[in-house]
Amino acid sequence: MRHIAGVRGSQVTRWTMTALTAVVLAAPLGAQATSGDGYLFGQPIGTLTVRAGFAQPLASSDLFDYTTSLLSLRRRDFGGAEFGVDLGFMQGRRLEWLISADVSSRTARSDYRNYIGSDGLPIEQQTTFVRVPVMLGARYWLTPPGTSIGRLAWVPARIAPFVAVQGGVMWYEFHQSGDFVNFGAGNSVFAGDLTSNGWAPTAALSAGVSVALNPHFSLLTQGRYIYANKSLGADFTGFQPIDLSGLSMTVGLTYRMR
Repeated sequence: MRHIAGVRGSQVTRWTMTALTAVVLAAPLGAQATSGDGYLFGQPIGTLTVRAGFAQPLASSDLFDYTTSLLSLRRRDFGGAEFGVDLGFMQGRRLEWLISADVSSRTARSDYRNYIGSDGLPIEQQTTFVRVPVMLGARYWLTPPGTSIGRLAWVPARIAPFVAVQGGVMWYEFHQSGDFVNFGAGNSVFAGDLTSNGWAPTAALSAGVSVALNPHFSLLTQGRYIYANKSLGADFTGFQPIDLSGLSMTVGLTYRMR
């Protein structure tokens, strides 16, 4: 069997940890020149955020209905870890242009609920669901993320809530491999490797809050709803477009760039 999501998930984790480590190691060097005791020398030009959390697809299209009715899978079995990176550029006191990329994936094993093989053993398979949205948009701070004092000092707000609107594209893959029942051929069992993937337009709404740790760093908590759907490939002919929408909750570390 192929283990697509495991490889991609480990790669993304390594990239995420590498980016986070680089920011943490580089920040003290820049902080000496760009910050004072509790403030920055000027408003930040942007932010870099590394996030991690959990994403739960809605899984509401008929492919998921079919899969969960026949196999020992539940809709929540498609939820999994999510990793993301945001790059923001401040435009005034409250508006921030935002570039984001995320990845969420889950691999789950299953068998048929009501069928077993002629050898008396379960008919087993593996399902992988991967989503990778890449989006542009804007984040609006409901209260200013910081306050300028005089011409030089900029003091971050202790707590700053925000909302964000984004749009872009999502790459997805729905992959099933293992043994399957052919109901049109006397319920015979065959080995299969079924895949559908591609790009789909997507849009997202987010809300969250940033809590300042010091002039350069903040903790960011974000909830997001993302919408997307896409026609399936030839391996899943006869099904409606796959539902790629879902909810996610992530927590991250933000570095203010100066």
